[in-house]
Amino acid sequence: MRKGRNVYKRKDGRWEARVLIGRRADGCPQYKYLYGGTYRAALQKKEDFEKNAAGQTQEPVYKDALCFRDAAVLWLDDSRERWKPSSYVRYQDCLEKDILPQWGKMPLREIGQEDYDKLINGLKSRLKGSSINTINSILKAIIKYSLLNRHLEKSPFDLSYPSVKKGGRSMDILTAEEIWDITQYIDSHFTPLTLGILLALYEGIRLGELCALQWRDVDIEKGILHIRKTMQRLRQPSPEPGGPKTLLHLGIPKNGRERTIPIHPAVLEILRNNREECPEEYYVIRDHRPMEPRSFSRHFKYVLRQAGIRNLNFHTLRHTFASCCVEAGMDIKVLSEILGHSSVKITMDRYVHLSMQYKQSQLRNLELPVFPSINRQKNSRV
Repeated sequence: MRKGRNVYKRKDGRWEARVLIGRRADGCPQYKYLYGGTYRAALQKKEDFEKNAAGQTQEPVYKDALCFRDAAVLWLDDSRERWKPSSYVRYQDCLEKDILPQWGKMPLREIGQEDYDKLINGLKSRLKGSSINTINSILKAIIKYSLLNRHLEKSPFDLSYPSVKKGGRSMDILTAEEIWDITQYIDSHFTPLTLGILLALYEGIRLGELCALQWRDVDIEKGILHIRKTMQRLRQPSPEPGGPKTLLHLGIPKNGRERTIPIHPAVLEILRNNREECPEEYYVIRDHRPMEPRSFSRHFKYVLRQAGIRNLNFHTLRHTFASCCVEAGMDIKVLSEILGHSSVKITMDRYVHLSMQYKQSQLRNLELPVFPSINRQKNSRV
């Protein structure tokens, strides 16, 4: 278990503190390792060492030694165990592609507001607002980490780029006719893969959760699904020479929480009929082997073409489910828990797209005064 500030608990029970003392000729960082029986003891040794080093140089230990790449690597390494593997890979990719090419060799303490503005303005031409948000979050975390570990005395720049709010983006949902067409196609071309499409449409589960769903997660008697895992293909942070660069990873669902959801009656009997033939360790949409999300997404697009439906993203099924639930009058808190959202606001802002037919039906329920005299005047002019 790690406790931060470059202090780690080793497998042998001791606590280890690391202090960056320079770089080798090949550019790799060199560390001083200090040990203690407790976290506080190791941290105290680290602070004493840094204080002594500062007294010898009459200036902060890292004033000239630490470049931005060093600070980023220290932050990544120290935070890794607190993140999901997908988060680590995303932050690492963002650093390597968008930040380090421009800032990697710059001394951390010399980066100023002009450098920040130049970086952000250059990225805005090719990245979406949400990606800029992620970059800002990474920069903020690295600065905070560097301040905490005494690599910096104060923040060298102001993260002035305004955060781009998510939501408000239009998202397609299946129309009533398209829902009919796809369910009719599935009825006449039933396979474990088309069963997966039904599950996404009637249960609202994510693509990775669907690919990770095993028969042991399906409780036919209670009529519930246990969403325990999600499947992703991730780039390996440090691949072996000649080895695979990516890995199919099974992890916990988004937001770090498992959930249990009810099975729709229309799907329950289908699952019951197919459950008897499959061992519990088999995957629902395949067999004993998991199916990669990208492969299933391609199959979904094939089904759309065969059913004569426009090209849509697999996530459309989840949005369609959410919107249909709202139109059916489902309590929004219930829907939020079924979808596995961290808040009801996310459900309403991002996943509810009401159909025009529903809006028209709701408008017809509005009771306001009628104006017979205006109608008579109009008719008289005709």
